[in-house]
Amino acid sequence: MAARLLHFLLAALLQLLATTSASTAGDIAATSTKKVRVEVYYESLCPYSARFVVYQLATAFKDGLLDGADVTFVPYGNAKVGTSGAMSCQHGSEECLLNTVEACAIDAWPDVNVHFGFIYCIEDMVVNNRRSEWESCFQKQGLDPSLVTKCYRSGHGARVR
Repeated sequence: MAARLLHFLLAALLQLLATTSASTAGDIAATSTKKVRVEVYYESLCPYSARFVVYQLATAFKDGLLDGADVTFVPYGNAKVGTSGAMSCQHGSEECLLNTVEACAIDAWPDVNVHFGFIYCIEDMVVNNRRSEWESCFQKQGLDPSLVTKCYRSGHGARVR
């Protein structure tokens, strides 16, 4: 029931934002092709974030509710960067690694449908207590792991946040 309500509210919010954006521009026909900007800030090992990605966001993508949105993922929710540049994450160093892996995936595959599939796979592993198997998501999604692996191992991933 709560998932249906959240799904409905997300759809209503996107519709409201699109309508408000169009009407404030004064020309509904000219602005109807503009997409609503949606930024999703989350943490890879946060159970609430993982369930949101797997159960609500995936459904919204599948049902086409986000077709009118320009969705940007920011996998660093509550991460902190110290004065030395070292990152610390709310759920520990493994979360920092997976946040970086997901940021590298976004950088490597800019198409939201491609990187969301990969992010969904990892978050599904988190929800099902199989997060240590996250690397299997490359094969499951039919993606070459080399760009993402190079990114997170080289330190580039810490700069793409």
